[in-house]
Amino acid sequence: MKIGAYTIPSHKLSHLTEAAWKINEKFQQEPRDPKTIALLLNLSPTSGGFLQKLADLRDYNLIEGRGLLRVTRLGKDIFEGTVSVEEAIMNIPLWRALNTRFGVTLPVKDFWADLAQITGVDAVKAKEKEKIIITLYQDAMSQKKSKPSLEANTCPKCGAWLGDYGYLRIKDNRVAITDANSLNIARLMLDVNYH
Repeated sequence: MKIGAYTIPSHKLSHLTEAAWKINEKFQQEPRDPKTIALLLNLSPTSGGFLQKLADLRDYNLIEGRGLLRVTRLGKDIFEGTVSVEEAIMNIPLWRALNTRFGVTLPVKDFWADLAQITGVDAVKAKEKEKIIITLYQDAMSQKKSKPSLEANTCPKCGAWLGDYGYLRIKDNRVAITDANSLNIARLMLDVNYH
């Protein structure tokens, strides 16, 4: 997706980090063909959704390669907790510009006017993209709060990863994980559902 000269991701960073983590967990840094990656992510290898997800993962510098794909060193370092996800976030030029100007929280009132000024698009185009940009940016900024720790966020009973990336998936249902309280609730749910 584009706004002015800026390319912005179409997927939330929380969903992309989950996908990159899944790739890393299964294949480490061994390159795999896109078809294998698509199957791992339950997507069709020729679908627009999969191709866009790959483009977004590349934009955040979480995966690399064309014919063969693998998680980048940055992605691996994020999952190991040695670097903050902020490095990936700042790979998106519009996120970097917004972060420099506003920090973590965007203004709610008339943000479209600031967006038009930053991106150089007209007011109508800025107003049209305002909500999606706020949603994607706020999701990305919410990832900055802590470095992921796979060991600390793994269910002791079943080994499922609880994550710092926004939600826990149980079959087709998602449980939002937004803070320590919701993380504990998710752990309790796993404990109850495990037995």
